[in-house]
Amino acid sequence: MPSRTVCRSRIRGNVSRRATAILAAFLGLAWACPTSSLAQALPGTDEAARILVQDLKQDPRGPFQGIRWFCPDGSIIAAASRCVEPGGIQHGLLRDAVVRLQRERGIHLGQVLAGTPFESFLDDANRFSRLKQYQMERYLIRTDDGWILRKARYYRGAYQAEDEEDWGRRFLEWALGRDELVRSWFFVLREATRDVPHAATTDLIQDVRAGAKNLSDAYPPFLDLRVKIHGQPEASDTVRVAAFRRQQMQRMPPSVGGMLDRLLVDMRRLYGADPGEHLRRLVSRVPAESEVGRLVRSMDLAAMTPRERTEMLADLVFRCREQILVTGNGRQRLRLMDTSIAAEALLFLTASDWTPGSPRDLLSKAAALARTAAGTGLIELWEWQELRPELAIEAGPLTITESDLKRRATAARRAPAAVARGAGPSRSVSHRPPGLQA
Repeated sequence: MPSRTVCRSRIRGNVSRRATAILAAFLGLAWACPTSSLAQALPGTDEAARILVQDLKQDPRGPFQGIRWFCPDGSIIAAASRCVEPGGIQHGLLRDAVVRLQRERGIHLGQVLAGTPFESFLDDANRFSRLKQYQMERYLIRTDDGWILRKARYYRGAYQAEDEEDWGRRFLEWALGRDELVRSWFFVLREATRDVPHAATTDLIQDVRAGAKNLSDAYPPFLDLRVKIHGQPEASDTVRVAAFRRQQMQRMPPSVGGMLDRLLVDMRRLYGADPGEHLRRLVSRVPAESEVGRLVRSMDLAAMTPRERTEMLADLVFRCREQILVTGNGRQRLRLMDTSIAAEALLFLTASDWTPGSPRDLLSKAAALARTAAGTGLIELWEWQELRPELAIEAGPLTITESDLKRRATAARRAPAAVARGAGPSRSVSHRPPGLQA
């Protein structure tokens, strides 16, 4: 799934002006002329958008002008104040130029999820443009040294992880509760589930957050990392904290070193969990009597061969999609989506260990990965039903000609993303003569 794109191949036709503007803003932003300035560029042009993004990359506040309270009555007040009514949320207030870009071009930078209307963020009337922009932005932040948050990663209060996750969970349950949306746009919703934060708060997450707070209180140089852990937590924070430990080792008191060590232990437990155990934890929230629940509880992954694990996990991903389509509850659908995504990640860890030794094995692996593609939404269920007979293997001895093998391989390429990520070549089937016995 290259760059984890959220566009479906079936969306064809001419690229709209809005899409062109979005691509210019997101993908061509590195071309800003060093002699230009935002004031000199014509408002509403691609050049102005490029220069704005370059400015945001260098601004310690990124796309924000400050931190504010957003109150239930619609008022926006200073961070040091308090809303009259309970229920206010605190986060970054976007710069005027960023808001103008949203209004004039439909380009959303620095999106804060908390407080955003669900319908506006989903934006299904515009083929989910705003949702996809959020996903593109998160990708660029991960891969382009923070992108518009390059200097603002540690801007305290811009994002509140708890508020973002609570909003994300409620949004996904709402979206997944819409039957027609699930049937027609399964792939889009599954990728949204992958990217929109919605982790259920656990004691370990709370321990990490509390440990980071206590550490920064005791040792102020840790404040930037505390802001990062509280606002935009991710697995790579463990590497940052370990590097901080090495750099500050000679300066910090022994008691602070002990606090850092305990924090690192908790973070490694949180982010380094065994994938199989992670899958079992997710399925513990799925009803035991359900088809998916029974399947996972019957698994003994440690005792399986790579082939058995791959085929079992492919079946699990596919069954999750089937169950999602017949389950009418948004919360239960979200749990099944999470299970499917975890099973997919585990499948591609184990699929690389399955090295086909014969044409039969190669076709079996291609069939498992194509079934996975159907389960993830990379291909539609009707496409899988057409593809399945081409990959079926008869019981007993199998005689297959080279032309038949090529025909089946061509069929398997109809699910290219899955096969390319896991099938790989079979070292023992190239250049076989016609009539090869498998």
